[in-house]
Amino acid sequence: MGQPTAPIIAHQSAALIRRLAMLLAIIHLIGKPPEYANTYIIILGAGLVAGRGLGMLWLRLLPQTPGLMACAGLIFTLVGGCPGNSSFAIRELHLFMLALGCELGNTAIDNRRRNMIRAIGWSYSTTAAWTFIAELILGLSLSLSGLTSTLEWALPGWHLAAAVVLGFMADAIGFLWAPAEPHMAPNAIPWPDSDEARSLVWSALAAGLALTSKMTLSHQGVSLQPAWTELWPVAVGLVLGALPAAIFSAPPRQQGWFPLAGMIAICGLGIMLVKGESCWGSRMLLAIASGLALAAARSTALPRGNARRGPRLLRLAAPFAIATLIILLFKPLDASTMLITCVVGMTVFTLASIWFLRQSFVELMVQVGLTPMYRIEAVGPGLSRFPDGEPVLLIANHTAYADPFWLGSVIRHRFYPMMTSTFYDLPFVSFMMRRVVGAIRVPAGSHRKDAPELKEASALLASGKCVLIFPEATLRRVPEPVMRRFGRGIALLLAEHPNAWVVPAWIEGGWGSYFSNFNGPPMTGKPIDFWRTIRIGIGEPRKIDPALLANHLKTRAALQQAVYDCRGLLGLDIPLAPPVVESQSDSAD
Repeated sequence: MGQPTAPIIAHQSAALIRRLAMLLAIIHLIGKPPEYANTYIIILGAGLVAGRGLGMLWLRLLPQTPGLMACAGLIFTLVGGCPGNSSFAIRELHLFMLALGCELGNTAIDNRRRNMIRAIGWSYSTTAAWTFIAELILGLSLSLSGLTSTLEWALPGWHLAAAVVLGFMADAIGFLWAPAEPHMAPNAIPWPDSDEARSLVWSALAAGLALTSKMTLSHQGVSLQPAWTELWPVAVGLVLGALPAAIFSAPPRQQGWFPLAGMIAICGLGIMLVKGESCWGSRMLLAIASGLALAAARSTALPRGNARRGPRLLRLAAPFAIATLIILLFKPLDASTMLITCVVGMTVFTLASIWFLRQSFVELMVQVGLTPMYRIEAVGPGLSRFPDGEPVLLIANHTAYADPFWLGSVIRHRFYPMMTSTFYDLPFVSFMMRRVVGAIRVPAGSHRKDAPELKEASALLASGKCVLIFPEATLRRVPEPVMRRFGRGIALLLAEHPNAWVVPAWIEGGWGSYFSNFNGPPMTGKPIDFWRTIRIGIGEPRKIDPALLANHLKTRAALQQAVYDCRGLLGLDIPLAPPVVESQSDSAD
């Protein structure tokens, strides 16, 4: 930890300022006819993709010169922002140069910024989402100031130049304050795995469809120079749409917002189809959908390690490619036909996203639904040092059915829980666990000859996934003891995967909740919780000594003590794990 936040704020501010500089340039284009709007989208996208591609090539050839690349980005943005004529009318070439320079500057600090954010324990997903909201608010303010002024005033050229230089100065402060970025351990598994590839594809598709919503509005008579009555629903909708992605930020599940954004967009398009024209309600719904999709796309977890640059280029290029394709296809269509086509296309996208992103979507909706019931607080080194791209066993005490959801709200990585059949086999829950969550079913009872659940967990670990296991193998039933002796399954998994990381956790506050065995079976005989505090301590990730793994009894005792130690992170007393007796047999499990 110990990493100062000032350079992070400086680099985040620089990225934000560069995006606002592009918006200033677009405001200069207000005098153009409305049909030029689609051309600007294509030009802006081409500049951004060219800047990211040039930055990738630069870092491959000259990996130790990000500061020099930032200077090159400054030159491009100054050339794009200062055409040098008296009227200062930003032409298409200058918009391209400005976008190229801004993205080149962002590429120079991208990995550095991510690593610094992660080093101090911040969530990059949450940071990206809130930064996007700040961009929306500032950008809308600039747009309003430009739209309510005369076109002759536009914005004088020095504003663009000042914005560009200000962004460069913010980056310089970040480099001077912290010359070396924190060292991040290399990742063991190459990109992409199935989860990351799916996230990348859907974030690109959702952003591309969001970009085309402006085209839909322009075909319905909303010009580049809207009146206040036309603009305020869009402004309010964009901010309202982006807020959920920031408030309920969870990197493994951010893509779950895309189906919801599609549903909202269908409602907005449906209103336009019924009324035959755009109204404030349809504009607001489309803006909410766009804000939600773009905020989720910006904050979706990117692939790990040094493979981030390629996927970032693909995710940046794909939305503009999709938007360009739709623009070319829709250009010859009349407004009515285009609107019907939009409704059909958005419906197909939404239904497909609900199915292919069902795990993220359902988990996200459960997290939102549980928010009024529980206030979850988490501390501990495991929050910021959670192993990335390697097999992980997340182990914790088991006090309530909701334990996996509570852990999922604070762990910034996707995991696959092992759940006892008592809960797994409940009506409807069984379908959700099998088809949506991907949980591993653990048959109730002990002393079974076969353990197929261990084979499933082993296969996930072999592919570099994170598996959540409650080593007690049962839900807590009595006030004391607070945790039962760990079963043998955890030791068998580690014996098969000795290089797997182990992350211990303690959940406090679950006993006595609506989903616990307190005063009767879960969800019976107890009031529904409201704003109940759940505290979670996440311990230091560790690998188990191979010599210890040779003795499964000592392994289980050591892991149980590690979970007990996490109570100390919450200021609780730390019990001692049951002592190991060499003559002890498994019949005591």
